[in-house]
Amino acid sequence: MKNKLSYRGEVDALRALAILFVVLYHSRFTFNENILFKGGYIGVDVFFVISGYLISRLIFSEIHIQGKVDFLHFFNKRIRRIFPALIFLILSISPVAYIILMPQDFIEYCESVLSSLFFSSNIYFYFDQITYAAESSLLKPLLHTWSLGIEEQFYLILPFLVVLIFKLFNKKYLICLILLFSLSLLFAEYFTNINKNLSFYFLQNRLWEISIGAIIALFEVSNKKINFGNFKYSNDFGLALILFSFFYFDANTAHPGLITLIPTLGTALVLIKNENNQELIFKYLHVEIVKKIGVLSYSFYLWHFPILAFYRHKNIDENNLHITVLIFLSLAVSVFSYKFVEAPFRNIEMFGNKLFYNILIFLILIISTISILFITKSITYASNDKENVSYLLDKSRYRQEHLNFEVSYDYKLKNNKKETILIVGNSHAEDLLQILSFSDIQNNYEITLTSSEVREEDMNYQISCFEKLLFEEDTKCPSSVQGKDFEFGPNILNQYRNSKYILLATRWSVNDLKRLEKIIIKLVEDRKKVIIVSNSPESEVFGVKKLNIFDKFLIENKRLPIPSELLDLEKEFYAYYIKTQEDLNNEIKKIVYSFKSSDVRFADRTEFMCIFDEKRCLLYFYEFNAKIFWDYGHITKESSKIFADIIDSNNWINFIETMK
Repeated sequence: MKNKLSYRGEVDALRALAILFVVLYHSRFTFNENILFKGGYIGVDVFFVISGYLISRLIFSEIHIQGKVDFLHFFNKRIRRIFPALIFLILSISPVAYIILMPQDFIEYCESVLSSLFFSSNIYFYFDQITYAAESSLLKPLLHTWSLGIEEQFYLILPFLVVLIFKLFNKKYLICLILLFSLSLLFAEYFTNINKNLSFYFLQNRLWEISIGAIIALFEVSNKKINFGNFKYSNDFGLALILFSFFYFDANTAHPGLITLIPTLGTALVLIKNENNQELIFKYLHVEIVKKIGVLSYSFYLWHFPILAFYRHKNIDENNLHITVLIFLSLAVSVFSYKFVEAPFRNIEMFGNKLFYNILIFLILIISTISILFITKSITYASNDKENVSYLLDKSRYRQEHLNFEVSYDYKLKNNKKETILIVGNSHAEDLLQILSFSDIQNNYEITLTSSEVREEDMNYQISCFEKLLFEEDTKCPSSVQGKDFEFGPNILNQYRNSKYILLATRWSVNDLKRLEKIIIKLVEDRKKVIIVSNSPESEVFGVKKLNIFDKFLIENKRLPIPSELLDLEKEFYAYYIKTQEDLNNEIKKIVYSFKSSDVRFADRTEFMCIFDEKRCLLYFYEFNAKIFWDYGHITKESSKIFADIIDSNNWINFIETMK
């Protein structure tokens, strides 16, 4: 006979609080263009502590009373709890996903369906390189199932772990849990500082949160009390810690890690029974409506995220009112899901094991088979237009091409008889390198980019780093990862010393211009021929997806623009360049011309990227089905080849011949 554990209203109150935090975080409400509720993600940490408490309480209670764990009963309850609502969600949203998502996005959706059904969403999204706090993550309809992956993996190991401790470690549960807590917390703190995504998504960095709940459950089942002395307000203090985290934490918080002890210990304070406890504030969370939201928390968690994701796919700009309506819609669907799916399938009298597992296995096989057919492209879209638009919108493909070029180019000088052109700058300098590598210029010159011999991904080199190289021979440059420097080593010194021509080609900022004159003077002193390259035109970006103007049209219309529409887009792009970037390019030009030297020249990228007589900047070439930009201002490999032909035909930097 299974023991019946007492109901605790605090648990449902905490669940309600946690799900509201998570929903508010994903909703991204704004006020005066500032995003609100940036710490709402700590709701998941609250859930982990609650889950650790509830599941451990079941296991410890069972082994305490019966001396063993009924594995079949345990897993049956977990499966009935998780899978019916999840499968109902997948069956409901998959047709919507097919209609709304682009083909490549739908294939990725199918991959996430499989990972969610087989306990591995957290692992899938880690290797898919999805940063949870990134805006682009809001477009993945099943991203939120990463936390289910963590919990499911925990469910798989906990009963075996408890039995192992029972048999091999003489029931030293507390010592083992404290050890598990300590090691996991150390892992989380360490990996958050070197690989935040890995720390965020993997079980070993989350077990400490679950262990907190397990330790509380162990004390409760063992009838051991945690003494609060005369402290009467443990629930309120715990609530204060949770609320502090909600309002204080943001995307820059070193989470998960030591700082995450604040909300998790706050949750623990609420869960620990305090006989002297008095509630001043927390008592207001015991109202019936709050508890009902707590009961609905799983279904609410499942439904809110894909509904918001589909909205964001269909709408470039978000609206607070629309988001509010969608939250209430999610809650309404959650009520339906709980009442007609979640609760009935948990009732073994209504759905016996044989019927339940026949239905479950059948549906998993059907969903998995269809997903695999789409992933392997055995089933394709009927619309060629949609396929082509999807191809053009596949940012991951363009980014991979960009990275492949970056890491495969040979940056070591060949010591041949060709004079060397050294391009100095960041990813926009890489774009110029790629263009020149396809052009006839590379027949006469050796062209390279400031780099170590072996280049890592996103190993950007900034003008501020070049200044330090010139004046201090400092070969390091900070990366985009906080606290990490890229070491460019002796190769960059060799590149500089053996290059006759220096092309400064970056995404120039006002701060860069402050040091430009000093850098040019030093380069001239070192007898270098200097070419300063302008900024390239950049598009205004739109919405959560940060779409450029061309991609925005593709998303909204699901087709290519006709020539007249493309002309309008290119004129709009040109007007944006004139409004936001031309002045900075003119400042660069003014600094260069102030030297009045044939050894210091200016090269304008807009000469081959824009047609000034027609007041337009290029966005797409019909004859090659090639768009120019894959994001706000980085160019595609296809357009690099086209621009190479253009600069060869219009002699873009042929003045280099006169600088000898």
